[in-house]
Amino acid sequence: MEVNEAAIGAARTQPGGILFAVDFEVLTTPRPYPMTAGGGAITLSSGSGNALDEASFTASFRSTSGSLRNSRPYVQDTTAAASITADPASLTLTRQADGTFAGQLSTSVRYAGDAAHDDLRIEAVGLPAGVRLSGTFPASPCFFSSCTVPGGRFMAGERHFVDLLFTADPTTSVGDLGTVQLTVTTHYGASAVTDADPSDNTVSVAVSAAETL
Repeated sequence: MEVNEAAIGAARTQPGGILFAVDFEVLTTPRPYPMTAGGGAITLSSGSGNALDEASFTASFRSTSGSLRNSRPYVQDTTAAASITADPASLTLTRQADGTFAGQLSTSVRYAGDAAHDDLRIEAVGLPAGVRLSGTFPASPCFFSSCTVPGGRFMAGERHFVDLLFTADPTTSVGDLGTVQLTVTTHYGASAVTDADPSDNTVSVAVSAAETL
């Protein structure tokens, strides 16, 4: 559960302080029964980052019918549930005006649970010689052979579509180049989150180069 900073209401001065209305966002699936979660806290900090005060709170999640009666404890997933598909599972790079090769591959990434995460990343493993993962569409940060999935955090059951952009050296041979493994991983803070079922985290894609399509 996190504060949606864009949804913080305008401050209202009242005797003894300033009143704020704050919206929260929970990336979990609505249930036919209400839920409660404890352990929430809001910290007041100074401009220099020093914590001045803290208040605890309990959150209530309405059921799909709007009820808050007979609630159950909310239990968040501790393992990720990410998957990736590519359709078709083949990539053709074509010659460009500058002599290099370029192509794009349409992929779909789904997140089935609500385990805490900051982002999902796609890594291209075993790229043929001279072939590089150069970016995504929509645009998202890429480092070496890994790119962040665009669209930010996932809600449970949400799917993001991303085109992976590839380039290859001018000296690349025309024809079949081999295969590349695309693997999706979940990250929270500085650590990767263990996936409940790694079997659907990787897809194999055949790579080839051509003078024209």
